[in-house]
Order: sequence, then structure tokens, then C-alpha cells
Amino acid sequence: SWNSKKINTRFKDFWSEYSKLSKDVKRKVIKSFFKNRKIEGICKGKIIPITYDDLNSSISNLLKDLDTYLYSDALTLSKLRLSKKEYYNGVITRSSNHYYICPFCGIEKIESEYSDIRDDFDHYLVRSKYPFASVNRYNLVPMCKKCNQNYKKTKDITDYTQVFFPFD
Repeated sequence: SWNSKKINTRFKDFWSEYSKLSKDVKRKVIKSFFKNRKIEGICKGKIIPITYDDLNSSISNLLKDLDTYLYSDALTLSKLRLSKKEYYNGVITRSSNHYYICPFCGIEKIESEYSDIRDDFDHYLVRSKYPFASVNRYNLVPMCKKCNQNYKKTKDITDYTQVFFPFD
């Protein structure tokens, strides 16, 4: 159930640690936040994202905790406007290219919004590596089960020589 104390505690812990950092490290955290929100630029190779490993370790750990809470716990709460399934359906139907096939392989069919099941909906940039990316809606992409479960898994897509923005 929704517990505002849980999220407040996480933000207070983060702020307390952030306040102790030097100006340069604070700038790096802020820069990371803004850079890592630009999923399209990262996919097109115009922006090199900042990873958790690039940040101060105490801040990284607090960000990971906050990220886990926001994605795993807060996004499942009934107080949110849309469920994950409703959001998924919105993405596959309102996208400029209306998903009928997997945007990764271009081969497998994507289940429609009328299906009782839905295909995988995963992070393009892996949550374990990129701060601020897990709750970014442009980082959540529908993909067929074969691509997600057999190929992508937890791989960092930026390791590939050419990456595309799945919403193009």
C-alpha cells in the first residue's frame, strides 16, 4: 500500500548525503540526471550516459535504493493514474509508428491492446547501470519475448556499435 513516509525517507536520505558532496560532485549528479533523461540522444550516440559507477558510491547506493522503490514499489500502487498494462497499451497504440511488430527485431508480432496478454515491456537502458533511467517513460519499450528473454536480458545496449531509438 501507499506509504508516503517510505518515499520521504528515501528522498531525505538522498538529500542528506547529497548536501555533503563537493560542488563538483553535485554538478556531476545533476548532469547525470539531465543527460540520462535524454534517451533518444543516448540511443543515437549523441550523448554518453553517466552510469552509477561514474558517481560517488554513497550517492549511487541511495539512487539505486530510490530507483528500486520508485520502479518496483511505487509504480505498482493503485493511486497511480495508469496501470503498467494501460501504459503499455497506450505506448503501442499512440506511438507514431503504432507497434505491430517488435521494434527490436522487426520480425515478431507485438500483442495488440485487445489481447488478454501483453508482450514484454522492458528498460532499453538497463536499470542496474543507469541512474534516473528506470522511471523514464522513454526508456520503457515494448519488445517481443524472444528479444527480451533470449537476447537483451540485462545487456547494456550502449555496448553495441549501433543503437536506435525505439520510438522512431
